[in-house]
Amino acid sequence: MSTYGDRWNIDPWRAWESVERLFTSCFAAASLWHLVSVWCKIPTIFAFDVKDLMQARNDLLFSNKQVSIPKILQEVKARELIDSIFTLFLILLFLSSSNFKFSSSFSIPRNAFWIVTLNQFMANNIIKEGDRSPRIILHEPTGSTVEVLLYGAQVISWKNERREEILFMSNKAIWKPPKPVRGGIPICFPQFANFGTLEHHGFARNRLWSLDDDPSPLSPANNQSSADLLLKSTEEDLKTWPYRFELRLRICVSAGKLTLIPRVRNVDNKAFLFTLALRNYFSVSDVSEVRVEGLETLDYFDNMSKRERHTEQADAITFDGEIDRVYLSTPTKIAIIDHEKKRTIVLRKEGMVDAVLWNPWDKKAKSIPDLADEDYKTMLCLDAAAVENPINLKPCEEWKGRQELSIVSSSYFSGQLDPQKVINGLH
Repeated sequence: MSTYGDRWNIDPWRAWESVERLFTSCFAAASLWHLVSVWCKIPTIFAFDVKDLMQARNDLLFSNKQVSIPKILQEVKARELIDSIFTLFLILLFLSSSNFKFSSSFSIPRNAFWIVTLNQFMANNIIKEGDRSPRIILHEPTGSTVEVLLYGAQVISWKNERREEILFMSNKAIWKPPKPVRGGIPICFPQFANFGTLEHHGFARNRLWSLDDDPSPLSPANNQSSADLLLKSTEEDLKTWPYRFELRLRICVSAGKLTLIPRVRNVDNKAFLFTLALRNYFSVSDVSEVRVEGLETLDYFDNMSKRERHTEQADAITFDGEIDRVYLSTPTKIAIIDHEKKRTIVLRKEGMVDAVLWNPWDKKAKSIPDLADEDYKTMLCLDAAAVENPINLKPCEEWKGRQELSIVSSSYFSGQLDPQKVINGLH
């Protein structure tokens, strides 16, 4: 057992008789230490000050009777934690003086504490700010967060446990519908780019989605936070694309990972074709210094030369100008190596065999109204996509894809990278 200022770290897998003594000694020693935050992972963390509520995410909060629960909740709200809570249970344990058993490891006097239990999955309230689209914030126990707009079911932020932003967002992003936001992860459906007669990238990113009240039976993993969103065809949509569909998107965040699972169901009486992409805007230190591994020797359509088909000759893809390519029949894993940030972003995908690389570079960036002139330097789009061969869906059939993004800390330097080790060695 060791102390760090006003915080104690205790490994619950080692021998310790009772937390009751710790509570008693701390509360007796300093009456202002009225709150205890119990982290439900190893090592368990006990924090003894209201300021340590910043540490509380998937915890049990304990208070002695010196401070009221309303005051505690006020402190929590002041730190915007209540906004992140889907379920909040308040249990007053005062009816008995007997001990309340949590496990064989320790006991707590039943008449001494309030308990505030935060929901395990931490799916948040829907937050509405001004005229912006409502958004959902997801938290997971280690501290990663994801923000999702209901408009377009668009992920607009993914921060790791160190609060570092992984996704790019334009400095000139337009947050008011009907335009999609420039950045994050918009979904392109039922058409990618101009591979068809519909509006550019389809209409799904320009529609207000709803929470899915009949989500997939797929069970979320432990310590994972998720949201399920749904888009159904409307009469207005049928005027431009005459097929009835249901498009579902599950968004899951866990430690170091962000997973998106799109599903398309044909609820019409006729078959239809569609293309789809998850447009991932990644934040990079300097696009001219990053490299992409996993696409070497593959064929690609070059959208800058009327979709001419070429074969990638480089061992790794680096960037010194505009790029707009659709790589065909790509592997399930692709990596972005960012030397300056010392991290590798790994894209794993299923059901979407193609991949898209895009950066507008300086000249084109100046022609994009919602992109700042210098934004191109710190962004790179790497999309999971199904483009070359449109998906054919018969009545009552369902298609499912999957994209998993993960972050791996690295210290690679240009010229010292083994591409195959990066691609094949990451699990």
